[in-house]
Amino acid sequence: MPRRRASADDRKLERLCRAALGGDVEARGRLLDESTAIARGVTAAFVRDEGDEVVQTTLIRVHRGLDTIDDASRFRAWLVAVALNAARDHLRRKRRERGSLVIVNSDLLSGQEDGRTLAPEAQVAAVEEERRLRAELQRLPEATRRVFELILDEGLDVAAIAKRLQVSESAVWSRIHRGREQLRRARDGGGGPE
Repeated sequence: MPRRRASADDRKLERLCRAALGGDVEARGRLLDESTAIARGVTAAFVRDEGDEVVQTTLIRVHRGLDTIDDASRFRAWLVAVALNAARDHLRRKRRERGSLVIVNSDLLSGQEDGRTLAPEAQVAAVEEERRLRAELQRLPEATRRVFELILDEGLDVAAIAKRLQVSESAVWSRIHRGREQLRRARDGGGGPE
């Protein structure tokens, strides 16, 4: 799957990342501010309650790991991987606490153990994760796929997606739930997304 074209937001993130890597403290703060909405949008698809905790974990990992980034143009992909990993870690912790099964697509949430390591292999893994996710999303119904694209590409949260698509927030949550279930079934060999 070809790499998607960089949007104006991606270019802004890249500029902020480059400046932050160059020691600009203000740019680092603005980069973290911009990252908040993206992290919130990504984690909302996987963690409904306690999402702020997962976003906070993501931002801490981004802050600590920022200096390890080799390619500022891949900041968004790295941020998404860090947010997905934070969501995965949160769900694992909750599952252990409750002792119950939490259904998540572990293939979608696999990758780095934390956001601080960006070895070349980890960068390749993050790119492959994004490709795999996007390929699976193409198999979802248009309305469901659009919700996930708005989360991943634009970092929108549920309220913003509802407003953009002119549907209720509960309709967005339903699409997220259906999409997760369809992706889980595809992963488990129970048939592809319907």
